[in-house]
Amino acid sequence: MILMTSWIFVVPLMGQASAQVKSAKWQDISPQVLAEKLRQDQPLLLLDIRDRTHYEITSLPGAVFAGSDPRGYLPNAKGGEVVLVTTSPPQQQQLQQWSARLIDFHFQVFVLKGGIQLWQQQGRPVMHRLQSYVIPGTVPFVIPRGLCESNKPAQEFH
Repeated sequence: MILMTSWIFVVPLMGQASAQVKSAKWQDISPQVLAEKLRQDQPLLLLDIRDRTHYEITSLPGAVFAGSDPRGYLPNAKGGEVVLVTTSPPQQQQLQQWSARLIDFHFQVFVLKGGIQLWQQQGRPVMHRLQSYVIPGTVPFVIPRGLCESNKPAQEFH
């Protein structure tokens, strides 16, 4: 009996390697297109990656504060479409880090063109977080360990 084995080696060429890096970039999305997509049944995930002070002063309705460091954000692995809300002009290094993090979790990444400033200049709605009530389902929360005992939720703990 003769056992034949085949080996296939894949060696990327310089042009292909750079094409893979380019494909890991984000796409710009205009405020008009974003507004249309937000009216759909399955709106995009909006992540505000500015600092907390700017987020609390004003942000897009439904945007989640994600912090400025992508290492502290753990997205779900289902992927989807996500829009990064930034200042204008955005910090390129920050966008590269966020884009790489989200693409690793199978997200298609968009960046709001002109940032929140252009969104506001076009008269689109914003939320003033310091002066508003929390809309149910828009603020993620975590119950820390130790607050739930005896299989009772923390809000019912006696």
